[in-house]
Amino acid sequence: MARRIPLCGMFSLMSERAGLSLIIQPLQSMEQIMNGTFYHVVYKGEILSGFDMEAVCQDLARISSISAEHAKKVLEGGRVILKKNLDEAAARRFGALLQKMGLKVVLQLTKTKAPASLPGALRTGEQSHTKRSSPLAEAEPQKVVTTADVSTASVGVPSRSLEFEFRGNGTEYFRIWIVNILLTILTLGIYSPWAKVRRNQYFYGNTHLDKASFEYLADPKKIMKGRLIAGGIILIINFLSQLHFILAVLSGPIFALGMPWLIIRALAFRAYNSAYRNIRFGFNATYGQAFKVFVLWPMAVLPTLGCLMPHVYYLQKKFIVENSRYGKTQFTFHARSREYVPIFLIAGLLMIAGVGLIGMGAASLLPVPMVVLFLPLYLFVFAYFSVTSTNLNYGATRLGSHRFQANLKAMDYTTLVLTNTLAMALTLGLFTPWAQIRTMRYKVQHLFLKSSGDLNAFFAGKQKEVGAFGEEMGGFLDFDFGI
Repeated sequence: MARRIPLCGMFSLMSERAGLSLIIQPLQSMEQIMNGTFYHVVYKGEILSGFDMEAVCQDLARISSISAEHAKKVLEGGRVILKKNLDEAAARRFGALLQKMGLKVVLQLTKTKAPASLPGALRTGEQSHTKRSSPLAEAEPQKVVTTADVSTASVGVPSRSLEFEFRGNGTEYFRIWIVNILLTILTLGIYSPWAKVRRNQYFYGNTHLDKASFEYLADPKKIMKGRLIAGGIILIINFLSQLHFILAVLSGPIFALGMPWLIIRALAFRAYNSAYRNIRFGFNATYGQAFKVFVLWPMAVLPTLGCLMPHVYYLQKKFIVENSRYGKTQFTFHARSREYVPIFLIAGLLMIAGVGLIGMGAASLLPVPMVVLFLPLYLFVFAYFSVTSTNLNYGATRLGSHRFQANLKAMDYTTLVLTNTLAMALTLGLFTPWAQIRTMRYKVQHLFLKSSGDLNAFFAGKQKEVGAFGEEMGGFLDFDFGI
């Protein structure tokens, strides 16, 4: 005889003969039981874009009692019901979990005959859990009333605004900074990769989100190898360009052809060696995509007298964001090209006004006061462009159902940059660690994550290890590809 489930518990374990284990679902509500309203979770026969079938099968096997081979046969078999007769909350929770794993699923509302009595319905419901065949081998769904797409948000987790936090300290970082400089000088630069790793580990480790910190996982030995290769290639190119005029002319096109590949490698290395909650970030893009946005489109800026610059900048940011991922989940970018036009226009007008002030000062034979005025104006233009573009870039970035938001202020950032610059000048550079900490803290603490689900619901994906050559070549050439 089936065991009676007490009403006061209101929870049962979803345990089928070959079903998913360790997933707690609420019992159907009394209203749903009496009305006979339930949902099936139906796999549509395909996985979501950006997911690998093998990895999806392994994740499905991991949370169930079946093998990866069995899971693959089920997923390759086309449309199938993975779970029947769940209440809406449980169905959405289960469907959201499957979608985060990479399965394209829908919820199908169905009507069943209302039970004669509440206790009997509960007993029948329990028997169906114990006697039904495997949920991964169900037949085609019965006729349904309606279909509802599953939200990628984790059901039951309220939306919340999570603040990024930076816990670095200037005095603490000064010790790392000064040791890095001294050891790099004493070793004639050999220690520099270890210095880079120590610096990044400090800044990553002191950046927190939702009670967890970020990690920097790069191997300094691989960075050293990448630097040696990058430095050697640059020396060879410079040497060859000195030998003959034609070789010097060809070095430009060769560099233009190689730059997209360097950008991809640098972004992939940086992402692969960044992690949060033991899940690595990733970056995947094709050479053709990078060539278009970093070579072909910029070539059109000069003939259009700079009018295309906002669009080119937009394409480059979109390329970086949408080819990035956290675990298996791709970032998406929702900005529009025209939103960048006012930013470029205002920054350009302010710069023209500054140049005009310099000209007026020179004409009146009083250049010094004008230069003094131009410096804060220049810093404000730099701060304005940096702040407004950063706010727009982050505000347009999504990670699944989560979205980012930044609210930096141009005047605040101008004051920060100006005071940092003056302090470093007065201390002959010794204030640099404090300046870096102050800048990092300001940026991080004005960044938020509008979370609509559980941050623990992301899955790690298989990633190929990336060499440091592209990252270090970008360092030699002073590239910066952040958003």
